[in-house]
Amino acid sequence: MSEIKTAVEILKKLEPGVLPFELFHQFARLYVSAIIDVVPLKKQEDGKITTILLERDKNDPHWPGMVHTPGTVVRASDKAGNFSNAFTRVLKDELCDLEIVCGPEFVAYEFRQVRRGSELALVFFVEYRGVPIVGKEVAINNLPENIVENQPEFIKKAANVFNNI
Repeated sequence: MSEIKTAVEILKKLEPGVLPFELFHQFARLYVSAIIDVVPLKKQEDGKITTILLERDKNDPHWPGMVHTPGTVVRASDKAGNFSNAFTRVLKDELCDLEIVCGPEFVAYEFRQVRRGSELALVFFVEYRGVPIVGKEVAINNLPENIVENQPEFIKKAANVFNNI
């Protein structure tokens, strides 16, 4: 039990917010992470719906080099009562201020098991305009094989909600 006490004393020194990468991955396997997934969507002139997928780092411990939708972990330091800080991180940091014309619009919540642990994800979509400067624009009916395993299902859910608005 002295190891637990030592761990607790060390953790008390951390400020709420971004955890060191190694600690985040250990906590992620031990508790349920709150996640915001944002599916960027655009209806092309031919009627096809596209999304933007980002590539994970080649050294990612769980999904090396795989593609995924933008998203973030909700942090203890985020403003309480809404997800504005999380959306700002996604839209500014991951999508590099892509022009958003609608959203974020709520799609669904999912409690899921992924390679790094358990997640409670809130899935949203945004409608974008223009050509993305990051990631790859792909048709939702032609998602690549190297996509993170849980994502095609919620991308299609988001596209259905988007298409019915």
